[in-house]
This record gives sequence, C-alpha cells and structure tokens, in this order.
Amino acid sequence: MVQDIEEYLQKVCSPLQDQVALKNVLTGEIVTNVNVDKLLCCLTEGSAACAKFIDDRLRNRSISIHSTISRIKFRSPKTILNLTSKADIKDETIKALKFIEYGCHRGFTLEELLQHEITNSAFFLVDKDGYLRKSAKSQLGAELLKLCPLIDKKGPQTSPKTHAAIIDFMALVRKVPLKKLHPPVKTFHDFVIALTSMVTKAGNNCDEIHIVFDTYREDSIKNGERERRGKSKDMVVLDVILPNQNVPVVLENFWSSSISKTAFQAFYVQWLTTNYQGTKPLYLGISPQAWIVSAWRTSPFPRLNCTHEEADDRMMSMCKTF
Repeated sequence: MVQDIEEYLQKVCSPLQDQVALKNVLTGEIVTNVNVDKLLCCLTEGSAACAKFIDDRLRNRSISIHSTISRIKFRSPKTILNLTSKADIKDETIKALKFIEYGCHRGFTLEELLQHEITNSAFFLVDKDGYLRKSAKSQLGAELLKLCPLIDKKGPQTSPKTHAAIIDFMALVRKVPLKKLHPPVKTFHDFVIALTSMVTKAGNNCDEIHIVFDTYREDSIKNGERERRGKSKDMVVLDVILPNQNVPVVLENFWSSSISKTAFQAFYVQWLTTNYQGTKPLYLGISPQAWIVSAWRTSPFPRLNCTHEEADDRMMSMCKTF
C-alpha cells in the first residue's frame, strides 16, 4: 500500500522533476507567453515538499500520514510586506487597479499586464510572515456570488417548487441565530426545536427534505485539520448530549470538538425519530445507518447508507439515488 502511494506521488509529481521551463501539465506544451522566472521558484519548493512528505510519512514514518501538512513559507525577496495596515493594502490595490485600467486603455491585454509586478509586495499570495495564504471556502463562495448578477440579496428568498430539498446539516446549524430567537434557547431541546423550524422552512416548497451529515473519523486528514483549527484550552467536549442539558455559552468552543459535533448529530437524529411531527418526510443521511422519518413512520433507509466523510459528497449520493 505504501509503495503504491509512493509510486503514484512520483508519477503525478513528475512535472516537478528537473524542470527548466514551465509546462502545461495537461498538454505538455512549454508556456512561453508569460514571465516564468518567478513561477519556476515554486518548482523547487514543491519538489522539496514532495520529497519530505514521502520520506517522513511513507518511508521513515516519523510523521503520521494523516497529520496536517505544515504551512510552506514562500522564500522570495518580494514577499516581505512593508505594508502595516489594511488601509495601506487597500491603497496599494487601488493603485494597481488604476495601472491595469490605464494599460487596458492603451491597448494592452490583461494577460500582458499581469506578466509584470504591479504591487510592491505579494500580499495577495502570502501573509505578513511570508507564509502562503489559505483560501476560506466562505470567502470563495462570497466571491462567486458577486459573479451572479441575477441573485438579488434583498429580493424574495422563496425557492421554486421542486421535488426535494437537500440540506447540509452542519452548515445550517451554524446559521441558527440563537441570540435573536424568542423564546430564548437555553437547552439542547430548545436548540433542536429552533433548528427543526429552520429545516421545515428550507423545505417549504418541496415534497420531501433530505438532511446530510458529516462523518468525523479520527484517522482522517480532514479531521486532523479540524482538530488543528479548533485546538483550544477552552474547547467544550461532550460525548453525550441530553435534552435538558444547557447549551454552551460560547458555541464556537463546542463546534471546535469533533466529539461534540458527532454527539450532537446523534442526539438530533434520535430527537427527530421520536418528536418530528411534520407533514413532509425527512431523509437523514448519517453514518452508519440512514433513516426516513415522518409523523407516521420511522425506519432505516439502506439506499442512502454511505461512508463519505464530507456532507458535500453525500449530497451527490442523494442526487444519484433520487
């Protein structure tokens, strides 16, 4: 198994080996229409990181293969940030955009202009310490929404009539406005009542509602990343949740624990199987056993059984099933 992984890495990382020109990985053609001097330094960084991964995790096994990969520091004189505030970065960005606009008016294409350095530092790529920035999914989603002019955030939010609504459970849970709810939420029983109201509202124009859950496995890279991000002395860990148990004051400390999230998911599914009185059936895609829940029926639903870790992947399984 280890040998297979190593051979695969060597195969997919072959474009990083002994490279003196920038190539298109798909076509194999040498890229000549951009300034590749700055880009080629990434090959050295990538080759070294790949070799270290193979040695530490596959050959020597000094580090678990599931451990989070350390951040890479980008070694380049242009990565040193002389900007001290968001205002400075904003001013620098405005100047760069003006340069681009001026160049476009002079007949240059955007591709031609971006071959040159138009900012004093690489603050879009690295942080103040020189480490490569990580994109947050929420930020990427917000940027994609900006490209959708047909979406009116201030307009009506009602969705068209459809057969089924598929809900990412944990994404919806994080949107529950606990501080704005009346009556106030004090216990987990209050919490799931408010949550179920949001679930039924999301499926208002549908015939049935599907809820997909994440799976938190201790031996996964994804879980290692979750634990790293949520590592805190203030983390609230609950392996069992009861209806009359008080909701933690700082919920972020509760959600930081994979154990707590797993316990809450199990608690919510159990609560639905005995308390749900809605008119529309709920399909619960949770490991290890999927369920169908309605006011008149609660039973396993093997067609939706799966072991996918991410709720996003489970959504694809549900779409294929129905």
